[in-house]
Amino acid sequence: MKKSVLQPMIADESVIVQFTDTVVFDKAIAVTVPNGYMAYVFADEKAQFRIEPCSEKKIVSYGKELLGKNGRVAFVRTKPLASMAWGFGNIQVNNEKLKEAYRVGANGKYTAELLQPTKMIAFFPAGGDITADALRERTISAVKNIGVSLLGTYFAGTEISVFEIASCMSDFRTKFLKALQAEPVFADMGLTVKDLTVDGIHVPEEDIESIRSRINASEKKDDKASEELLREQKKFAADLSRKMDEKFEQLRKQTESKPNDIPDIAGQIRTMREELATELSEQLGDKMQELQESIDERLQELLPLKEQAKEEYLKTLKVTAGFLIDHAADEDGL
Repeated sequence: MKKSVLQPMIADESVIVQFTDTVVFDKAIAVTVPNGYMAYVFADEKAQFRIEPCSEKKIVSYGKELLGKNGRVAFVRTKPLASMAWGFGNIQVNNEKLKEAYRVGANGKYTAELLQPTKMIAFFPAGGDITADALRERTISAVKNIGVSLLGTYFAGTEISVFEIASCMSDFRTKFLKALQAEPVFADMGLTVKDLTVDGIHVPEEDIESIRSRINASEKKDDKASEELLREQKKFAADLSRKMDEKFEQLRKQTESKPNDIPDIAGQIRTMREELATELSEQLGDKMQELQESIDERLQELLPLKEQAKEEYLKTLKVTAGFLIDHAADEDGL
């Protein structure tokens, strides 16, 4: 009986699993398993045992019960599987927090590791060779579904601007890889996702330009509003300064004409305090401190009155804008 040796016939590294033709196992059938392969013997379409690298080892040596059965051998490459490309785009992102809407896409590669060859063999049509392209066809849909869902929600409602997306690639990769490793389709095929690369996260240039134009327009609008506010503040400050001049002039004349009528002057200061406090608290904003200091200086100009006033009124006349405002609701403040 002439010896018949079953061995891999295809040298193409893209072929992960290759089958021999179906034969009737007899005492002359032998198997050669080169380095870089392992072999699985099937009889009546059921996996029987695995053979490590060897040279012309006879099938019958593994058990005489195989004799006369129809069988074939699957040779499985043990070298790492080639990386497979993934990519998707035009995913709509609406970041209401930053008021940014744009389309985003990403691409890269994923690498699977074969842990249970018999599970993968069972996943494909019986007796057909399994290539890297066929493996990608069976897994790419799951990769895209997970990636699209993750990327579509990754930036929405966050503080991450479209201009900072590139800085998030590492974190996105980590989350994407973790999700792929939990995907059942890989485990069902006897695989695990060993590695994942994210070569880029992309936003169409026209979307970036649209957002940039909106931001620039908003900044111009804000600048215009700031200029208008500054003009209003300056106008208010000028009006308030004029009113202060008028009030202090009235007080000055009164102190010259009635130097001993301190209680009446104090009452007028109280009234002026209330009016100024109301205007300051409602309108001045950032100019508050500056105008407080101005009022303080003007009030102190009246202090020469102390030479003519009675001693018990001296502290009454030593007032500041801060004191006036802090005690605006206190009728006994002076």
